[in-house]
Amino acid sequence: MCMERILFQINDLDDIRSIIRDSIHKEFERFFKQKQENGELLSRNEAAKELRISLPKLHELTKSGALPFHRVGNRLLYDKQELIKTILQMK
Repeated sequence: MCMERILFQINDLDDIRSIIRDSIHKEFERFFKQKQENGELLSRNEAAKELRISLPKLHELTKSGALPFHRVGNRLLYDKQELIKTILQMK
């Protein structure tokens, strides 16, 4: 196993916060990108098609909190399994 050794100078607490925030952000992006590539995350259009509802109805359900979603940057993504589970609970 190869371990990277990173040395850097930290001047203040804001530097530490920035480094941690950037690292977490990159890991979340990597995680969600992998899930999206595996077909587990759906775009708004894909989610609406999967649920057989219109985009305005999807927006309404999302805004009301009835549907779970993940925000990645400025995009809303829907986990397919979470959607199915939620819809089954609604019936």
